[in-house]
Amino acid sequence: MPGFIELVFDENTKYINAGGHVNLEGLNSCMMFRNGGSFEVAEGTTMEYGQDGRGVLVLRSGGQLRLGKGSTLRFDGLFWLQGIATDKHPDPQFYVDLTPGTQLVFGEKAHVYNALSTSPDVKLNVYMNGGTLDDSKLNPAARLLINRIYPKPSQHFAENVRVLQNLTPGHFQVEYISAGQELLQVEVFDMQGRLAWSQSFEAAMGHNLFQCGFDGGATGVYAVTLSANAGRASAKLAKFE
Repeated sequence: MPGFIELVFDENTKYINAGGHVNLEGLNSCMMFRNGGSFEVAEGTTMEYGQDGRGVLVLRSGGQLRLGKGSTLRFDGLFWLQGIATDKHPDPQFYVDLTPGTQLVFGEKAHVYNALSTSPDVKLNVYMNGGTLDDSKLNPAARLLINRIYPKPSQHFAENVRVLQNLTPGHFQVEYISAGQELLQVEVFDMQGRLAWSQSFEAAMGHNLFQCGFDGGATGVYAVTLSANAGRASAKLAKFE
């Protein structure tokens, strides 16, 4: 999109990108999303927006950013937050949910800006639900406009862990919501109480998803025990067939 071009999406219209690069040649080339308009990256795809600091993405009141499961948005332009409280959209803040496998990455020339907002406190609020946010290349002022929101763990350790069975024999996933950085020990026992497999994982604050698996052991039912600083619990039995 050469020169100054502004594409506006509102009233619940969507722009869905299924991969590739949105080529924004002009410094002020712009896509704006407001009043229910949404900018979406399709599930399982990678999108690159802007290049060398050129190209503007504007979220105005009611505009939404959505990243599909397992998708990646690599941003190297100007991310402009225009949070203006209105009767229709009283909350001037902006939100995005990062689920497991989802990535939001800001490049070296990227910048985040909130001029024209109702308040200087308007931010991009990122729900850290297992995805990855890399804002390390942003300057300090831009990083202050990104707010990480972590899920709060329950006071009961057993409610913070879950075993997810995979179709592949001997493999499973462990979900864990942690209050901070710590080690999570995962142990698998057979029905005779013998240790069949164990591994420690480094958990970060918030939602964690770990891939687990072992090749040995006969077909049958196994018990999974999980332990960390916050406690110890036995998860549901994992059956390997």
